[in-house]
Amino acid sequence: MRKFAISIVLLFVLVVLTTCSEAEYVSRLDQLANEATDIVRVHVQSRQTDDPSYITRLMVRGTYKGNYRYRDVIELYHPDYNGNAFRERGIFLLFLRSSEDAPTELINHDYSVFILYMGPTFSYDHFIFKNTSQQGDSEFVIDYQDLLALWDYQMQTVLDEYASLDFIARIEHPGSSPWWYFHHDDEPLEYPVAIKSMDELIAYKEIYSTYVLWWTGGTDPTTIYRNETIFGIYTEAFFEERFLVIFKFIEPSGSIGHRVDAILENGDIYVARLDIRPGHLGTMDLGEWLIILEVENSIIPEHLNLIVMDRWF
Repeated sequence: MRKFAISIVLLFVLVVLTTCSEAEYVSRLDQLANEATDIVRVHVQSRQTDDPSYITRLMVRGTYKGNYRYRDVIELYHPDYNGNAFRERGIFLLFLRSSEDAPTELINHDYSVFILYMGPTFSYDHFIFKNTSQQGDSEFVIDYQDLLALWDYQMQTVLDEYASLDFIARIEHPGSSPWWYFHHDDEPLEYPVAIKSMDELIAYKEIYSTYVLWWTGGTDPTTIYRNETIFGIYTEAFFEERFLVIFKFIEPSGSIGHRVDAILENGDIYVARLDIRPGHLGTMDLGEWLIILEVENSIIPEHLNLIVMDRWF
């Protein structure tokens, strides 16, 4: 009986400790998420040198909080941080503080820099980020699933605050090609583009066909992908109730997909970019996707802002 009582007590203590540990983890992650203006997944583009400016250039590959645009480069300012973590090769998760009139910085030295870790107990479908901050607890890790939950929570908060416009998304993938078959570096358009009438659509098609060459798999690699294939369905009647929003992605692999989650009355467009998971190989082709949103025209935003979150799954 005495042994049974001791076992019950030990079990109770274990449950309490486990619950406290989980609660501490959730509390700390929530605190970090609240303190950060931006939570991003990055890789290092250029590392800190002996330059006294203490700047490391980072390429954004995923956004879990904030509004960094698709594949923006961050110049991270860290005068009091030794930057050793950024000399490693890998994928990092950063908790940042940024504003328009100040440089981007880490929120603290203890829990701001995490590196992607796939140890022996983790599969290609289960990722964690391990704390590698300058003064931080190396045992503190963040599960990738928690980042997805954080993004979903943020999306719901945004949808609760701003009205979402009704839309239908068309994702057109006219072809894929080696990189030298694409020619649109000098295309005089800034995407996303809003088109509110047939006249504007005709003008867009002229620019599009002039500056964009597609390889469609035929014998002629510079065949212009015909505008009518994509835009021939629209008439004057369509623009009486809806307008078009157009933007595009150039991807290193045809295995990378996209999903439009929302377009808000304030002009923010939320897109999930479905990237190839670590450890997996995608197709070795270069692809361009043209994304067309057919949006109700009760409200037409003055400015459009594309916000892209990279998901691995």
